[in-house]
Amino acid sequence: MALQTANIDVIYSQRSAPYFQPDINDISSKINQKTKAIVLVSPCNPTGSIISNEIMNQIHQISKQNKIWIILDKAYEHFEYSKHENDSKERTESEIESEYESYEGIISLYTMSKSYGMAGWRIGFLVHPKSLTNQLIKVHDLNLTHASVFSQKVASLALSDADSNEKYHSMNHTRLNTIRSEFSRGIQRFVNEFLPPNGGFYC
Repeated sequence: MALQTANIDVIYSQRSAPYFQPDINDISSKINQKTKAIVLVSPCNPTGSIISNEIMNQIHQISKQNKIWIILDKAYEHFEYSKHENDSKERTESEIESEYESYEGIISLYTMSKSYGMAGWRIGFLVHPKSLTNQLIKVHDLNLTHASVFSQKVASLALSDADSNEKYHSMNHTRLNTIRSEFSRGIQRFVNEFLPPNGGFYC
């Protein structure tokens, strides 16, 4: 919506059931000289699908070949329960992320509202190449709203304690995975076919 308000054309690529993975051929066919970025959301809202490592790598290669940005929306990064069954066994997620770090064309977006239970605090952060810093500061200076100082300090404290972070996310993951399993068993009593979501907390 924000992009459309800025008069930027947004082209959507459909995902097909049951796994709702990005269609590589469809994405490639929609790239033209005006394309600036590919936006990916994983886990996805509302399907709960997680983009497989294999498909993520293919999109990565497409972006490099066409010299366009990848914008990763990682709002639900700590709500992943299981990977896609077709994930490549030869390339781990950490290997792909390591390759991303050497590529200047990726921006990752994060929010504190989901993973840290800070909904309504209007606080988040992004990870980007250093080459973008000055341009992002210019954009931020023109924002009509901003995160409060209190929100920023609490977010900084939450992110700086690695041990507490790991314990909190592990406990929350176990709790949500239990809820997911119980819900899945319950709903299967009433429907003939049901595919449990791989991520998120809204499916």
